[in-house]
Amino acid sequence: MLTRIVRRILLSFISVLLIICSESKASAQSLSPFLFPWSAPSLWYFTGGPHGWGNTTGGSGLDFAPPPGNTGVLAAADGQVFYSGWDDWGYGNNLNVRIKHGREETWYLHLSHSIFGESGQLPHPIQVRQGQYLGEVGSTGAPGGVHIHIELLVDGNHQSWNSWYINDWQVWAQCAGYIGSESCISGDYNGYIQNVFTGVQKVPNDPPGEKQKVQSINPENKTLLTVEVALRDPNGTSIFYPNRNPLTPQRRLFVDIYNTNKQRVFYSYGQSTVTYNPSTDSFIGVIDLGNTLPTGNYTVKFHLDFTLTKVVDGIQKINGGSSNVLPGTLLWAGDTNNDNKLNILDWNVLYDCYSDANQPPRNCADSNKKLSADINDDGNVNIYDMNQWLRIVATVWGD
Repeated sequence: MLTRIVRRILLSFISVLLIICSESKASAQSLSPFLFPWSAPSLWYFTGGPHGWGNTTGGSGLDFAPPPGNTGVLAAADGQVFYSGWDDWGYGNNLNVRIKHGREETWYLHLSHSIFGESGQLPHPIQVRQGQYLGEVGSTGAPGGVHIHIELLVDGNHQSWNSWYINDWQVWAQCAGYIGSESCISGDYNGYIQNVFTGVQKVPNDPPGEKQKVQSINPENKTLLTVEVALRDPNGTSIFYPNRNPLTPQRRLFVDIYNTNKQRVFYSYGQSTVTYNPSTDSFIGVIDLGNTLPTGNYTVKFHLDFTLTKVVDGIQKINGGSSNVLPGTLLWAGDTNNDNKLNILDWNVLYDCYSDANQPPRNCADSNKKLSADINDDGNVNIYDMNQWLRIVATVWGD
């Protein structure tokens, strides 16, 4: 009897040790392969932290200030933007963007501009790639000048950056005399980014006690293009009027890129997608061009399903190995048969699928056919779609 009791006690003790060891091991594991959110190889200044939402071992936020002329904020890892807007929860009323990366989240505070608008929670999370442009660094809600405050969350809980790894670089940013959630002031920290393998590099020979410069590395050297497209009629009215709630918020993007010799150097036929954002009444997405496109001047053409192909205005300077942003582009809908023309063939599709209270569809059993005819994407093909098509066709006739 005594032997059984001792055995149970030993087994329980071993189980507890295994749980503790597994939790300790889990806490030491790397998160997603994050990069710091600015373009390589520019140098930003580590100005303070950790502070905010923290504890006695370090807060969850780090502050970085940009150098002149490089103020773009980039996604630290692949994920989905689920929030872009204003709030005040201890950092002043600031504009911020939040991205979910599986269990983890990264938050980017004090922005001056976000390409995802300012409405707050996004009804359709927008997929972004690591290094994709999000907006501009600013000082909204922050009296300390232009900088970005970066927060890290795991399973919804704010994390200390200390002992976490970002792209195999270990972060150590401990304030001297840090207590509770008080902020570190400039010069009152021993912050540094410790080189472990690759990712963020501390510039050598920085004087002790001064702002530390850190450098973001793009290990895959990928070239990214952020695109924003809007669907309007010639009067400038959204084709989704009046609901702005399309049933297909994610669309395929078809892309062709030509060099100055008019040679096609890249194409993507439906592999990239864009997602509708009601705050901006536009579709936003990213094109991954890989790591072989050199820096240069290019002509870019693209379209969505059932829109005409459009050449992006002007010659576009694309920087290889970094994040680029194309000008916002207006696309014309109504190309129901995807032949890059607006003519009687498209009208016939509309006519076949037209219905109202007294008129059922004539010949529209094919769901894709109905989708192509439903220009305002509200689930019905009716007078609104007919009027939209007539206004567009009176203005344009293809590429």
